[in-house]
Amino acid sequence: MMHEDIVESIAYEKGLNKCKTNYSREDVITAHTNEIVINWVKDNHPEVIEQIRKFVEDDRIEEDAE
Repeated sequence: MMHEDIVESIAYEKGLNKCKTNYSREDVITAHTNEIVINWVKDNHPEVIEQIRKFVEDDRIEEDAE
């Protein structure tokens, strides 16, 4: 049994599978690639994560002020 099958089975048992989204192979590859890159940046350049967080927070403050 594959991981996806187990997750789907658990979701079914808990009634969490009311909606189903089908992702293309390319979407899944992109998502995993992005996760690996983000984890690498967190481990090797945590200051970049802080800069991005500050940028996003500042941007949200500007949007809320409008």
